[in-house]
Amino acid sequence: VVLTADKGLAEQLDQADVAMAPKSVLFQTPHVFAPSVFKVPDIPELEFFNGHGGFAHNGQEYVVVLPPGHTTPAHGLT
Repeated sequence: VVLTADKGLAEQLDQADVAMAPKSVLFQTPHVFAPSVFKVPDIPELEFFNGHGGFAHNGQEYVVVLPPGHTTPAHGLT
């Protein structure tokens, strides 16, 4: 759509050639999901451990320790 000073948008739209896109063919691809296997990293020595986490690498990093199947709370909901 091109706006010009001599025609309004409604008039331009009335004159516009509308080309319809061809309908796409829907298809499904088979999804194969393999269970992910990963090794849980070893928990480093933690300073000031409070039952949920503590500081590692001379206080440069905070490590959260969660039991299996638990997640951290969503940000802003606590």
